[in-house]
Amino acid sequence: MNRESIWNALDVYLENQGYSLVQVIVQTPAVPNICVMIEHKETFTLSIEECAKLSVGVQKVLKEKLLLTDLHILEISSPGVERPLVTPAHYRRYKGSRVLVGVRSSLNDGQKYEGILKNVLGSGIVLELNEDDILSIEWSFIKFCKLLYKFENKEEKER
Repeated sequence: MNRESIWNALDVYLENQGYSLVQVIVQTPAVPNICVMIEHKETFTLSIEECAKLSVGVQKVLKEKLLLTDLHILEISSPGVERPLVTPAHYRRYKGSRVLVGVRSSLNDGQKYEGILKNVLGSGIVLELNEDDILSIEWSFIKFCKLLYKFENKEEKER
């Protein structure tokens, strides 16, 4: 079982329900775990009630496709405020947002960059690290990308 098979099995089902698939994570420790992140296509949110309702349908689809057994743990969740950006459409939607991008390369695997997502191109993304520093990253080098949310306390807001 792989992530792409699960993605392909759920994508059309969720679209028909009015939701978008954000990310699928498959972990295989002693007990295999499948985490499916979903959001509403219009509100980009997911309530607990929606989670519970979709869980039944997602479970049924995955069992029919033989991608889920009783040995698996299935987790359905919203992507949260620091949501991952996975598809080019996600990147386009959040253009102008602060993100954290992990890159892979032979020289600096594990390097992370924080900045403003300035542009989304056919070949990758453009990240503004600061006023004078722009970085282009090809799709094939992006290991992960997620939105960054700045949590401010009341005192910081009043300043």
